[in-house]
Amino acid sequence: MINRCRHTKLYKDKNIVFCKRWKSFLNFKKDMYASYLEHKKNHKKTTLERINNNKNYYPDNCCWATPAEQNGNKSDTLIYKYLGEKKSLKQIARQVGINYITLHARLRRYGYSLDEALKLKNINERRKRPVNKISVDGKIVQTFGSLTEASKNIGVDKTSIWQACQKKGRTSASFYWEYV
Repeated sequence: MINRCRHTKLYKDKNIVFCKRWKSFLNFKKDMYASYLEHKKNHKKTTLERINNNKNYYPDNCCWATPAEQNGNKSDTLIYKYLGEKKSLKQIARQVGINYITLHARLRRYGYSLDEALKLKNINERRKRPVNKISVDGKIVQTFGSLTEASKNIGVDKTSIWQACQKKGRTSASFYWEYV
């Protein structure tokens, strides 16, 4: 904590300091040791954390956290409201069982809302879903077990069929396509 405040550029730039009382380790221990022991009962690793990142190190703004919890309490952490609670994007990804980078890309690169990004299935799972080949007059011509099967059967790249399934009104090989 003292090192961070004195030697870290980010802390200096934000003018983050520690309370004068904590210049003495014994005072720090008096203020924080009981909560440290309590936290250590349930967590193997623990680290000192500021509850509000914009405020200083002082007893009312400090607690003990796991490294993962502390990592989620940084100024650049993406926070979203999910199921009525504020959570980091990494926490949501872990809870839902989706790769964090995949979820992040859906939100930032592709512009999906959080709900939309969480509803999307993995692209490989989508390719295993059955697809309908539909004529321009709207009649189902044929159903295939997967994009791969359709691609092999009609000789068109499966990405082209996948794109047609994603966007209504888009065709591939002169047909419309939809997931079953």
